[in-house]
Amino acid sequence: MTTATPSTTERSSALATASAVVQQGFDLWRRSFWTCFPLALLAVVAGQLPGWVGAATSSRPLAFVLTVCMTLIGLWLLAVIALQQTAMSSGRNERPAASMRTALDRLPRLVAVIVAQVMLLIVGLALLVIPGIYLFVAVWPAFYLALLERRGVIEAIDLALQLVRRRWSQVAAVLSLVVIAVLVLFVLDITVNLVLTQLIGHLPDPRLSNLLGVFVSALFQPFCIAVGLVEFRFLRPAIPLDILVVEDR
Repeated sequence: MTTATPSTTERSSALATASAVVQQGFDLWRRSFWTCFPLALLAVVAGQLPGWVGAATSSRPLAFVLTVCMTLIGLWLLAVIALQQTAMSSGRNERPAASMRTALDRLPRLVAVIVAQVMLLIVGLALLVIPGIYLFVAVWPAFYLALLERRGVIEAIDLALQLVRRRWSQVAAVLSLVVIAVLVLFVLDITVNLVLTQLIGHLPDPRLSNLLGVFVSALFQPFCIAVGLVEFRFLRPAIPLDILVVEDR
């Protein structure tokens, strides 16, 4: 009879925990679907709009301004989704308008945190691939720390690193399962396009393909946010009590 090594046991435990987190995230996504799906559709449209009107590839200053504005609107809507799911997971009935005001107030923090995350990722990848992968996983909770607890950039990044330090493999397993789920959705999107091609005898109208892509993106974004929220709630007790901030509105 073989005996499981500590590393094998740790990996099995991390995968089991990750599976439970993804399942709870799926349940939260399902319960919040009708509230969050329209917001996700608007966020996807905002992100795609510069490309549709040619602003994403234009060098004109107005095109750049449009791209930045649409990106901020998309991020704001994703923050609203996260706040709505947070309220729902806590058993509170919060109107979307209240979440919109809160998300708008905390949008500058979110932008600063995301910029810091991207810079850390670039530095990590520039050094070696492995540090980049480690940082990509380790700073994931910083988004929720900035949004739910109003943490500043440095504090959010620092606390995220503390939260993930001893559970990196478990967080990485969650991210891997999320990526697999997203890939499944995109495979379904490709399959639908292939079926339509066979039925009508030629490639479907690009506008129809774009519409399908918008719906697929609007499905997986709230799912990713819900899984991240559940994972954050799982990691949060590791934050020292003397620096906890009670969530408020």
